[in-house]
Amino acid sequence: MKTILTLISVVLLFIPAEGETLTQKISFQGVIPVFEKAGEYQTIKCPGLTNYGQPGAPWLPVKTVTLLLPPQARVSSVKIQNRYKDLPGSYNILPAQQCLPISENTPKNFLKDSLIYQSNASYPADPLTSWHQGNLGGYNLLNLIVCPFSYQPLDGKLKMLQDLDIIVEYDIDLVKTANITGYGSQWVLNNTANPNTFISNYSAFSGVKSTGYDLLIITSAQYDTVFQRLAQWKNQKGIRTKVAVVDSIYANYLGRDQQEKLRNFVLEQYANYGISHLLLGGDYGIVPARTAFAMHSGYEELTGKVGLDSLICDLYYSDLDGTWDLNGNDIFGEPADSVDMYPDITVGRASAASLEQARTFVDKVLTYEKSPPGDYLERVSFWASYLDAGTDAAKGKDIIDRDYMADYFRPVEKLYQSAGNESPATIIQSVNNGLHLINHNGHSGFYVMQGGNGWLDTMLMDTLNNPGQWGILYSLGCQAAGFDSNSIAEHFVNNPQGGGLAFIGNSRYGWYFPGFPGYSPSDLYDNAFFDQLLIQQAPSLGQAVGFSKADMIPLSQVDGYFRWVNYNLNLLGDPTLSVWTSAPESLQMICSDSINTGPIGLSVSVLRNNQPAGDVVLTLYIDSAYIRAITDRAGQAMLSGFTAIPQNAVLTAWAPNCIPLQKNVKIVTPGPSLSYAGQRWAEISGNGDGLAGPGESGTLEILIRNNGTLSSGLNARAILRSTDSNSAVTDSLADISGLLPGDSLWTVGVPAIAIDSLCHDGDIARFDLELIDSTGNKWYYQVGQAISAPTLKYLYHITDDSSLGNGNDIIEPGESVFLSVFLKNTGQAALNQGTFSLSTADPLIDILQPSDSLIWLEPDSGASIEFILKIDSLAPDTNYFPRLLIQGLFAGGYFSDSLILTVGAAGLDDQIESGGGNWLVSDSSHWHISSYKSNSPVNSWYFGVEPEGLAPYRAVDTLLSQPFLMGENNQLSFWQWYDFIPEWGYGFIELSGSFGTSLLEVLAGSSGQWEKRTYDLSKYEPGEALQLRFIAYVDSAGPVIKSQGWFIDDIFAGPTPAGVEMEPPAPLFADRLLPNRPNPFAESTVISFQLKQTSPVELSVYNMLGQKVKNLTTGMLQPGNYNAIWDGKDFNGRGLSGGIYFVRLLVSGRSLVRRMVMIK
Repeated sequence: MKTILTLISVVLLFIPAEGETLTQKISFQGVIPVFEKAGEYQTIKCPGLTNYGQPGAPWLPVKTVTLLLPPQARVSSVKIQNRYKDLPGSYNILPAQQCLPISENTPKNFLKDSLIYQSNASYPADPLTSWHQGNLGGYNLLNLIVCPFSYQPLDGKLKMLQDLDIIVEYDIDLVKTANITGYGSQWVLNNTANPNTFISNYSAFSGVKSTGYDLLIITSAQYDTVFQRLAQWKNQKGIRTKVAVVDSIYANYLGRDQQEKLRNFVLEQYANYGISHLLLGGDYGIVPARTAFAMHSGYEELTGKVGLDSLICDLYYSDLDGTWDLNGNDIFGEPADSVDMYPDITVGRASAASLEQARTFVDKVLTYEKSPPGDYLERVSFWASYLDAGTDAAKGKDIIDRDYMADYFRPVEKLYQSAGNESPATIIQSVNNGLHLINHNGHSGFYVMQGGNGWLDTMLMDTLNNPGQWGILYSLGCQAAGFDSNSIAEHFVNNPQGGGLAFIGNSRYGWYFPGFPGYSPSDLYDNAFFDQLLIQQAPSLGQAVGFSKADMIPLSQVDGYFRWVNYNLNLLGDPTLSVWTSAPESLQMICSDSINTGPIGLSVSVLRNNQPAGDVVLTLYIDSAYIRAITDRAGQAMLSGFTAIPQNAVLTAWAPNCIPLQKNVKIVTPGPSLSYAGQRWAEISGNGDGLAGPGESGTLEILIRNNGTLSSGLNARAILRSTDSNSAVTDSLADISGLLPGDSLWTVGVPAIAIDSLCHDGDIARFDLELIDSTGNKWYYQVGQAISAPTLKYLYHITDDSSLGNGNDIIEPGESVFLSVFLKNTGQAALNQGTFSLSTADPLIDILQPSDSLIWLEPDSGASIEFILKIDSLAPDTNYFPRLLIQGLFAGGYFSDSLILTVGAAGLDDQIESGGGNWLVSDSSHWHISSYKSNSPVNSWYFGVEPEGLAPYRAVDTLLSQPFLMGENNQLSFWQWYDFIPEWGYGFIELSGSFGTSLLEVLAGSSGQWEKRTYDLSKYEPGEALQLRFIAYVDSAGPVIKSQGWFIDDIFAGPTPAGVEMEPPAPLFADRLLPNRPNPFAESTVISFQLKQTSPVELSVYNMLGQKVKNLTTGMLQPGNYNAIWDGKDFNGRGLSGGIYFVRLLVSGRSLVRRMVMIK
């Protein structure tokens, strides 16, 4: 039978007759190309698309498309219909270049395919550049690569697709079967263009037996008992797990070598029992890995090192289709072997070479999943180095932060070589302080990883000391995870006192694109991993890794670099690990502590934050058997199953980002069964807010439930005893007599509690609760009462000289000013009747109004306190920074903090018109003051040679400012005009201070015009001394290739220009102004914002002079998310010139500002 498949949008029009068609329409009308200069060339980048090209061919954006096919379909042909539009202008598109290993920094020769670039033939000839069929966890998939651009190099013409129809022909193979485990369903639903078309066709295909399970652990006999401990926890958690040993597998399964025997065993477990996850429990010598081949890199010949192209590849045990050696030459994974690369199950490895290392692996997983220290899980650190002089890996890390990082993990710690703060010492200190997610891009080897100008090695990894705070490290570096060579990654995960519990990295080379950080194959896999982990919320670490590889398969099928990374990127860690992606939440589980013998029937209610919790996995584990259920939307589930005899069982409740909750359940003969079922606080004396606060008293009333079959009887009682110093129990006894089976009662009016007055917000008063029935049976519980109090945090301050001074917004000697100090209540209780004072030890500051008060301040709300002060007329009029002390006293707490004022002028203001006294240059430097070109008349600093107006032949020269002092909320700006030969010249802009040296930007290519650069300096404390440095680097590209050098003018470091407000350090409310997309933009950009409550709103655009050029939104808006589009035009509909603009969101008198760049 032959059928033609055509997909139109998401509507399926299928009639089972010969020649019928269905079409999938792909639209590019919403895609906005962004053009950037790259020397004499241009690049095209489109949000959401990947740039790709064979070396020497045009480097163009492509879209990967995946279609879901019927389970038994075999594709015979793919056809297209398309519609283009011409883009105005002439284009010289940059050719794609060869990648470099992330352990090398010697650029290869520049490649440009003359057959393409000296032709007017359209490139690519067809927008559909490739297609392949594959299988992910039983789902039948067709992946395609579509290039939405058509380029004619000789004429410089460029066309862009508007719409594309994809027409697929396929045959039905009635012999073919599909084994659906559900492992890949999330990826299929999220990543196919037609997820609903054939999904129902798969329900009939399942070869899983009723005795199926989820996780297979393969290890050696000597490690069996260690991994049985992990298996027991996974079973209790609801992940059905079995352990198998390699010697038994080798003896009972066929295969040409150990690897093939292991894979045949895994295939059987997948086909017969529906496993979704595989953990290889041992190092390379214990559970062997397959060596795969992706391409000839050329580096074996170049370096003389044999084995660089031999990729250690655990994907062999994950992609279970075919043999990986279709041509039978014993070289696995070659393009000719037709490996589809889709992971059918997840795979991870415990790279343990000893019993101690196996125990370390299991201990780390158990700590992370069951009871992680909560204070480190939100901490993320990026480590990025220069891959070569023009490739700063930090830019790729900034893309991860911008596009994929969840707010829970922000702000991200960034240890960058370009910022001057990355070194082995700073990295070790950061890890020892506790890190959760780590992302590294720098040169690496088997035993080292780059850390700025230094190196981390295996010995340093062994010294890491962060017990319990285990992290997950993803590295793009070469060979760092080469676990066939006792690699640095293994030392990271095998350190029992430090390091982490998982490492994702390369067994051989990672690859980067010189000059384009963030766009290489390794970068794109890195992006896809964080997209799957944090945006698409992959259920496990192994699925995040596997699904990120699935994202890259269309390119891996046609490109050796992408195929290489797919093979050699391995997970050293537990593939079923549920990664914490938000603050851990607590579960409350309400059920009987005992159930009677016979057929099991246990009703369970689960709460999260005191609300019914749906989709919580419940597992009752009884003597190596288990019953599993999932709570419904009401948080209810019934566990029922086999008949049990008297014994102990373990009940576990688990959900993503929730601390697992376990309790023992006794299977007993009939009788009463008393249990704690809840609590409430009833205030006796305090501030009346209904919360337990410091110094207050009340009753901690307990809800008791009888889950048994008999009454509690007479003289049944509850006794509460304090177990810490946070409280005292003044009346501990409550009567619970006559509680009937299935009933509950509150201990009204008792027990009575007095909270200690020295407690703080967030403290817990802990108690032991004992329940006793009439016959003396006892049940014990631990109870905690949270203590709530206000806690204040200083946010920022504002000074105002408009009414008491001259109104120029500068605090000057002799002036009196208003000082508004903004505070936020970060505690759980409201502040009531707070008094505050302002003082200083500085004799030149007179506090005219030294006190203020706050009557009431709700939790998570902010307010300002007001003071008046006078500056003595004898105070310095420049670079004067007095310190003021703020103190506050209120019920339940005390506040103290300080702030620094800026009096008079500070910073740097040089128009380059009065000589070079503010600057330092060497005697032989080519930096000099010139009138050859300037932004404002008449002079500028120039790196170049006059009168030719050209950059020098070879030079590295520095222009360094004298130290200048920072004021409050300052920014740096200057104008520049630069022209460097691509890959032969660069400009580096640095800022130095007590923190070291921070790289602000690297320049390459040509600006083509004067452009203004602006940098926010508000994070630097007033009075801090800074120096600005411009470094010009030029080499010779040949005698006939010249560049014009670098001009700098109008350098300013000082207050933000009037009319443009910088975003405050921390907002008082949850209103947010998000970064515009795209940015930079050419025609239009989307500006998104969020409102917490109904508010008057004004959204406006300002130019660099602080002038309002366009109102986008004005009026009273309801809470929610909003989008506005700016088309680059002013009030009168006239198009504005390219440059830097600011968008300001004014909400209830507060301003939030973002920077936008428009290119023309």
